[in-house]
Amino acid sequence: MQGPYLAGDKPTDVDFDFAPKLRHARTLLLHFMDFLIPTELTSILQYIEVSEIFFKIVEPCVLIECKSIVAKVGAINIECKV
Repeated sequence: MQGPYLAGDKPTDVDFDFAPKLRHARTLLLHFMDFLIPTELTSILQYIEVSEIFFKIVEPCVLIECKSIVAKVGAINIECKV
């Protein structure tokens, strides 16, 4: 993986489609089967963390129609431009 997202440093349509499904799967597996994603799957866990933070930034950004939001998540800068 060359960046925090599936296609690199910036989220693509694939991330906007896949990330919510992964989040739903994780929630359902925990609720119904008491299953947690193993800690050995570090890339998946990092992807979930970065995508959840990104979507928490993007949704308010879109709702209030701001010009730009930049957030630092660890060593990753996430920028939302509308």
